[in-house]
Amino acid sequence: MSDEERLRRLMDRARGKERSDAADWERFTHRAHRRLLMNRAAAAGLALVLVAGGAAIGTTILTNDKLTPAPVAPAGSATATAERVQEVCVDADAPNEPIDECTPFPVPEPSPFPTAATIEVWFVDGERLSASYAEINGELGHEAWKSRALDALEALAEAASLADDESTAIPEDAHALGISFEGDTAIVDLPAEFESGGGSLSMMLRVAQVVFTVTQFEEVGGVRFAIEGELRDYIGGEGIDVSKPLSRSDFEDYAPAITVESPEPAETVTSPVKIAGTANVYEANVNIRILDENGDVLNETFVTATCGTGCRGTYEKAVSFEVDHEQPGTVEVLTYSAEDGSPMFAVSVPVTLMP
Repeated sequence: MSDEERLRRLMDRARGKERSDAADWERFTHRAHRRLLMNRAAAAGLALVLVAGGAAIGTTILTNDKLTPAPVAPAGSATATAERVQEVCVDADAPNEPIDECTPFPVPEPSPFPTAATIEVWFVDGERLSASYAEINGELGHEAWKSRALDALEALAEAASLADDESTAIPEDAHALGISFEGDTAIVDLPAEFESGGGSLSMMLRVAQVVFTVTQFEEVGGVRFAIEGELRDYIGGEGIDVSKPLSRSDFEDYAPAITVESPEPAETVTSPVKIAGTANVYEANVNIRILDENGDVLNETFVTATCGTGCRGTYEKAVSFEVDHEQPGTVEVLTYSAEDGSPMFAVSVPVTLMP
């Protein structure tokens, strides 16, 4: 039924309600036309928002398909006039489209949109760790990092089951059973399979994978390990000491040459952006590049870490950039070979650049 046909139908129905006063009828039709035009514009705008939002985050919004009309009060009652207007302004074929100036039928609120979150997942590159990134549907709230920490472990286990022996030390399908928190310590509960197979290097690397993956959240200061619900002081046949909360500093020998702790993956940044992390590179020279959405270099600079060439130091620098619109970008931290100038140990962090 077209909007015009629906309007005529409502007019006929209104005439049947004995709206005999000509002035009242003129005001009614004028309001009906005005409301119809307003709802066309509102419906078009809402449709665009829902389509854009759903396409951007891949979310299905569920609403009730049918609404039950409110009962009409008996003639002569105090609410009869208001209820008749309600009956007129709600079309049975389109209950979500209020026509007259009255209280519109309630439309259920859509389910909240999940928040897309990018998390670090730490794998193995030779005898060192290497960061990768995964996108999840995160939760809202100031403690969302707790659920995301478990999501990160799940992503690590899922990816590990598909990876070859050279990219992870974690046994296949060793999914975390859960995670709890005591202060800033995360207690990761793992299945017995986590301890199976491999030598001392493999065991150290798999423990390091978990520690690096969980401590990406600044709220986590260290990680304890439990197997099948039992808190452990040692893990694996090699007896890896896990009696205290472990942090990234406990695995410096297995850490990549360069780590980036700020900005976080998918963070929205403005100029200047603080870039910080740790590095163990030749002469402590750390190079920084900011790339725009096309991969073009917006700015390139360098900073000297507090230690280098055989020791791990920290680095931090505020780097400026210019963009004329919001866009995806990349913060790249690397060093260059002293022999041929080729890039080495590059770490690329996806971000959103703001003007």
